Amino acid sequence: MHRHSLWFVLTLVFFTAPLNMSAQAESQENYRRWQEDAFVTHTRLAAAPDSAEALVRFFFSQRRSARRSLVIAAGSAAVFGSVFLLPAGNLAVEAIGLAGLAVSAPGLVLSPLTFRRYSKKKLFFLLQDYREGRGIPEKYYPAVERYLEKMAEDTPTK
Repeated sequence: MHRHSLWFVLTLVFFTAPLNMSAQAESQENYRRWQEDAFVTHTRLAAAPDSAEALVRFFFSQRRSARRSLVIAAGSAAVFGSVFLLPAGNLAVEAIGLAGLAVSAPGLVLSPLTFRRYSKKKLFFLLQDYREGRGIPEKYYPAVERYLEKMAEDTPTK
């Protein structure tokens, strides 16, 4: 009888654990698909713009900037790389291609690092800390203040 009880408990744990984990994962994993407005809606504590919304706007602004830089760097690397690799026989053309690759390389390296630095995961956990009363880290204060001022200017007064 002891073996049957153990089998029942193991079966119960095996089949109910994924249900509990999926509910918890669903609440924490959905943020990966959220866009800027979804973060703002989820984290808004008051009707007026607050620090959480400013932090969201800042993070997504940085992400947009990194995306633009990556597209430009990848495009220029493709153009200059093809110029460099094509058998032109002309040293000046090859030098232009090599210089273009050298100029576009930092964008190819720094843009993914910016995406990682301002990831949705980091934003999600910063906002979770903010909602629990721990506040926003000091290193984000200048940017949050700038965005609060910008949002106050954009908000119509009654």
